[in-house]
Parts: sequence; C-alpha cells; structure tokens
Amino acid sequence: MHRLFLPLILVTSIFGLSACTNQVSQAPTDAELTAVADTVLALETTFHRDFDATDCEAALSVVGDHEPVVAGGGTIIRTLPDLQQVCESIAAARSKAVLDVDNVAVHPLSRNAAYVVREGTYTEYNKAGEVGNSYYIIFTSIWHLDGDEWAMVHLHESWRDPEMETDS
Repeated sequence: MHRLFLPLILVTSIFGLSACTNQVSQAPTDAELTAVADTVLALETTFHRDFDATDCEAALSVVGDHEPVVAGGGTIIRTLPDLQQVCESIAAARSKAVLDVDNVAVHPLSRNAAYVVREGTYTEYNKAGEVGNSYYIIFTSIWHLDGDEWAMVHLHESWRDPEMETDS
C-alpha cells in the first residue's frame, strides 16, 4: 500500500507544478492587456478627477500604501496617511484644479501591472475661484492588481512653467 502512495504523490506533484508553471509562463493575450489598460485608465482618470475636485476620500480610495506613495518636485510622500494630510491641506487652499490633457498613454506590463503617463497644463483655482498657479505637468502612475483590487502603488509628478520652451 505504501508503495502506491509515493508514485501517486510524485505524479500529482509533477502535474501540479506543470500546471502552475504553464499558467505563469503564458504571456497575456492582447485582449487581456487591453482590459488591463481600460481598467487602469478608468481608475487613474477617476483618481485625478476626484483629487482635482478636492475629494480626498474618493481619490485616495484607489491608492495603495506602498512606500513611497508619491514623489515629485523634491518632495517624497512616504505613506498613505501622509498623502491624506497633504491632500487635505491642498483641498483647504483651493476650490479645484483642472488638467488640460495634451497626452495620456497607458502601458500594460502584465495581467497585474501597468503604468500611465498623463501630461498637460495644470491650473489651480483658489477658494475665491480665481486662477492661482498654472504649470505644465507630467504624472506617471504605477498600478498593481492584488487579488481582485487594482491600486496605484506609486505616483511621480514633474512640472515646469507652461511658457518654457521644450526640445521637442
């Protein structure tokens, strides 16, 4: 009886490992990558819309807590609670912001990872509704699917004066 178990265990293990290896090694299909791109773009667009409308709770609901969360302009925001504080201080000082998008590109990397690059002129409005700051900005966000939940795991911002010449 014991002699039957060892071959059975070996055969089961080999087939089990083979099945796992095949799942991992299969490249995502174009349809899967398109679905990733569509999902991540929708989440990223919603994040920016909510953040620009100073709705910190809604915006941050899609942000993971992977250090550092945000980097840009010499500032590093390491944790989600720190980002919450920054968002609330921004919301206290302005009524909204508008990003006039020049370009957005989604780059799915796998079934569970993608990044988005969004750029354009960003205009902030103070509480009186007057234009405050305006500058050209590029956002790069990295997204990860953990289980069935997508989360922004990192955001990088770079900006310049919109009047500055470029080498393009």
